[in-house]
Amino acid sequence: MKAWRTTRRAARAARRRITGHSMRRGCIQAMLDAGNPAEVVAVHSRHSPRSTAFDAYRKKKLSWSESPTAARGLAA
Repeated sequence: MKAWRTTRRAARAARRRITGHSMRRGCIQAMLDAGNPAEVVAVHSRHSPRSTAFDAYRKKKLSWSESPTAARGLAA
């Protein structure tokens, strides 16, 4: 039974999940990408402007076209 649970958890972790939190993060990143000041976006999303949690949202992720594996033909 334990092996089954471990396998199931690994399979669940391996697939990409979209949650309500994904919508929150995406909205914040879209507002920042649109050029809105970070302080305004933080207040809108009910974060403290000095919040370390908000800083995690501010970190830009690479798009698929910027992937380092694209040059090798490995990116999707």
